[in-house]
Amino acid sequence: MTIKDRVLVVEDEKSISGLIKAILTANGYDVITASTGNEAFSMISSHCPDLVVLDLTIAIEIGMLLAVVLFLRRVMENTQIKVYSEQLDVAEGTDLDASHHEVLDVLPGVEVYEIDGPFFFGVATKFEELMRSTLVDKPKVRIVRMRKVPFIDSTALHNLEILIESSQADGIHIVLSGVKENVRETLLRAGIDRMIGADHICPHISVAVEMANAIVREQSADRAADVITD
Repeated sequence: MTIKDRVLVVEDEKSISGLIKAILTANGYDVITASTGNEAFSMISSHCPDLVVLDLTIAIEIGMLLAVVLFLRRVMENTQIKVYSEQLDVAEGTDLDASHHEVLDVLPGVEVYEIDGPFFFGVATKFEELMRSTLVDKPKVRIVRMRKVPFIDSTALHNLEILIESSQADGIHIVLSGVKENVRETLLRAGIDRMIGADHICPHISVAVEMANAIVREQSADRAADVITD
């Protein structure tokens, strides 16, 4: 049995699509058709054609979709999420020379997560997976450093809300630091300030670490007082 080459014809005009299909079929090709760019993507994924014949308008549409997909993929691959504990160099990742670097002491029980790029759906998933991987040793405070986050989308907002709710259920405080003004406005519209407290959205990492360390000290003092009382 001879396996025919499969051709995908992408054309929104049915008469033209039918004509091309008839000609190719008569010449021994297995022909499938699509009328839109989205449909073409689906057909390529499910049928794996050997050749794709495109209408110019749809070709431009597909090209734009591919450009967006490739851009988002590159951004997601280049966006890192770093985890810090014990010590944090405030100026790390900047052009400041060593004399301007300030190292902050991060108390045990405090974890700092820095998102180095846009906080959108792909990165939100990566961030969520990282959170799940640290569930064995739960911290008392999680600082999310957002100095390099130029925007945040609805998926990331939703994931952040889930993180806050699950953390608070475990008695873990969430502190945000270095939030840009446009990102801050998005967070305020979503009510994040009401969930964690407006004072937990800090302008700088040094303020956030100071607050987190104070929370840990206060909790340790409370536990010590409970032990003495018992």
